[in-house]
Amino acid sequence: IDYSQIKEPNGVADVCYNNKWGLVDSYLNEIVPCTNSSKVRIEDYKIGYFLVKVNNCYGVIASDGKYIIPAKYHSITKSGTRFLVKNKEDKFGLLNLMGKTIIPCKYESMVETEGYWACKENDLWGIFTDDNVEFYPCQFQDVALFKAGNQLILKNKIKGLWGAIDFLSGKELFPNNYESIQYQTLTNYPDTFYIVCRDSKYGLYTNKGVLIIPCEYNEFKFYTIEDRLTIGGVSDSSADLFETSGLPIFEPKKYNSWQSYYGHFIVRSNTNQLYGVLDKYGNMIVPCKYESIKNTSDIAGFKATIGKKVGYVTFDGQ
Repeated sequence: IDYSQIKEPNGVADVCYNNKWGLVDSYLNEIVPCTNSSKVRIEDYKIGYFLVKVNNCYGVIASDGKYIIPAKYHSITKSGTRFLVKNKEDKFGLLNLMGKTIIPCKYESMVETEGYWACKENDLWGIFTDDNVEFYPCQFQDVALFKAGNQLILKNKIKGLWGAIDFLSGKELFPNNYESIQYQTLTNYPDTFYIVCRDSKYGLYTNKGVLIIPCEYNEFKFYTIEDRLTIGGVSDSSADLFETSGLPIFEPKKYNSWQSYYGHFIVRSNTNQLYGVLDKYGNMIVPCKYESIKNTSDIAGFKATIGKKVGYVTFDGQ
């Protein structure tokens, strides 16, 4: 035996005899007979099996030396209780731990996601279980599977636009009308939202698939005001504020800035660019006629200016 090129990871060595390669253990017991014209390279070792490379092809050998998967694949990757393999035609499939074919090698790409497999065939994606049960046929241009609270959501693209489906029930959450979909989670808030984009403007869906704010805004921000979660929407000409139900707290498109202060809102009018004050329900208590209104800590109200004149306005508008 020629030991000149022995490699010995995990107590196993690749050895050469009469120009044929095999594997032996640390006691020189043959694991793989020396019958291979190319070196049997140990690419990886996991408990119970070896990933090997023979003649530039990959296979899997059990610790007793028997092939679980013949060395005929361009790549092999273990994923849970399955082997993801790519054949010489660059097609992907799935084998079990015994080497049995579960998903045949016919897919251009396969990606494990949330315990399922996204499979691409003829440039279209579908979703399958690791037992080859078809959940969704290969009909989507792109897919993304993710958990949203207690839901499993399939984000999918058709004709260049994104939509979303409740994965297990198959119920459409919202149609394929959007350039992008972002999932928004909030700390200490049970519900979730989806920010969708159409014609470069953003809108908002609930996790139940209800559109609560149309695609009219450049961005959304979430604010907690006096223990109340609110949604701020900024457009080219306005800064609006909504309840989580989508109901406006004050009249939309009317103000281009707002500031919360002790349950009140200092707002700036889109019409005359002057400032006023709303109560927490959006009712006007100080008309928009001041060049500036600032909060102040020395009295229960606001500091207001008109030209060079300065005065104070109380919380009740006096």
